[in-house]
Amino acid sequence: MARIEIKYKSGDTITINLFGYQLIQDLCKHFSKGNSDYYIYHNKSNTYKHMYNGEYDDFIEDSWETILTHLAKYKDLGVKLLREVPNKFDFSQDTLNYLHRVFTYTMQFCNRDITKNEKEFPFTADYTTPRLSDDDHTNLQELYKIIEPINAAVHRLEKYTIPTKGAQALDSTNIIPSIYYHNTKANNRNTFAVDWYNIKENGYYFRNFDFMKYQQAHLVCLSDTILGKSVLVSYKDDDNPNLSDCTGRMMTDGSFLIYPKRCLHDLYESDGFTSWLDKHNLDINKAPLELAIGHVVQSTIPLGVLDNAPTKLSSVKWIS
Repeated sequence: MARIEIKYKSGDTITINLFGYQLIQDLCKHFSKGNSDYYIYHNKSNTYKHMYNGEYDDFIEDSWETILTHLAKYKDLGVKLLREVPNKFDFSQDTLNYLHRVFTYTMQFCNRDITKNEKEFPFTADYTTPRLSDDDHTNLQELYKIIEPINAAVHRLEKYTIPTKGAQALDSTNIIPSIYYHNTKANNRNTFAVDWYNIKENGYYFRNFDFMKYQQAHLVCLSDTILGKSVLVSYKDDDNPNLSDCTGRMMTDGSFLIYPKRCLHDLYESDGFTSWLDKHNLDINKAPLELAIGHVVQSTIPLGVLDNAPTKLSSVKWIS
């Protein structure tokens, strides 16, 4: 059976049995070369812990300055926004949702995946892709260098916003613990250098919609290596899951998460989550939830107490 074997320097081990569909065989073949290029990006009992206290500290100020600096560079290329961005961070998740869309919609518009008629398009009607190079691919790379820091700063600030109902639930009644194994084989600061496996182009995009079929405990899912947000993050941010940058996993860099027990199912079956989906006229079986690839069958680490788990890896192996 296809599996992932995880070994820690402490001597602890975890074995993940992978599911039997064809995408798994493709992933094993694609990522079996990078057996030791992983580290635990985070290891905690509350993945979405919120830290809002209303205090404007140096970290927040520096992150907001990054956003303003790179927005100015973008505007210097002739880009006009539909909304004014405040000179000082207002702790609003809605502000961050808009700024995140400035990044994702630029990339999608560059790739001709959306038009100006897309819902919540963040630019004025005269928007065109700025030209920094005559070559389309090079132009996209150069544009990415200007606006990706906006995306990164938005993600740094999300824990410090005034919490939405979803964020409150994820910090109290529906806490999501996880262990995130991040594939470091390529420079994740430059998406163009990552060794991607393209899920959509290889015909497996439909796997984004069958998460609820898997009822095993300790599920293992691909990480959010997408151009946009997962449904789970959209719920936390009270964002619109029907938009074109909430589309599920279209590609993967081989990073994955272990979700102990059935925490994701408990969330997706909760009244708060189902009422949020209803607000957006979206059925849970038609939402691109996590892409489950397997489940833990053996672990020397108590998966219920992740704060005490080891953090130094020896190897991570995909085995077909």
